[in-house]
Amino acid sequence: MQIDAILSQGGFSNWRTDAGDLDIMTEMRDRDGTPRRYGDLAGDARVLSYAGIQVRVASLNAIVASKEFANRPKDRDALPELRQLQERMRGTRHDRPNAVPPATSSTRPHRCEPHRRGPTPGR
Repeated sequence: MQIDAILSQGGFSNWRTDAGDLDIMTEMRDRDGTPRRYGDLAGDARVLSYAGIQVRVASLNAIVASKEFANRPKDRDALPELRQLQERMRGTRHDRPNAVPPATSSTRPHRCEPHRRGPTPGR
């Protein structure tokens, strides 16, 4: 499936890769539930490059806010680690406090395929 087709559908798409799960979302919610679309998030996003492909990744602050709003068990489980990451990143010279950490390098490309879960409450 082409990325344009995924994004034009709106909502979200879940993918399972051999590097881990990947969620593609066309909007995220703030802590108070306000929808934030791509244009709202792009200014704080970080561009990561892998195998010649550039991907804009939401800021760590935006991800934390979205998980706080969703408040699902899996989001609550992820928050302590994400908050620790925020603390570690504060004051580093290569990143803004709300950016995601630098991508790790790998010499082999990652396999990626759609991952279909049942309906996810709270999304």
